[in-house]
Amino acid sequence: MRLPAVAQFVVWGLEPIGRVDQAKAGWLRDALADASPKTGSAIIRHIVIEAPLIDDTVTLRPKPSRETALAPELLGSS
Repeated sequence: MRLPAVAQFVVWGLEPIGRVDQAKAGWLRDALADASPKTGSAIIRHIVIEAPLIDDTVTLRPKPSRETALAPELLGSS
């Protein structure tokens, strides 16, 4: 996966051009569903750098790594 190409597609290849809105964020979430956390983080970094406008309602976060997601279970919960 070419990271800058994915970021440029999200920012410039989908409507609204140059802006990341909720619809684009949803598309990106689905597109990154099978990507590693490292790859997802890199793509999100590129988007944040590339996009002139990111809607205030949009939160771009990579999915947690498998180890992070399992950590509460490994540590036990009280």
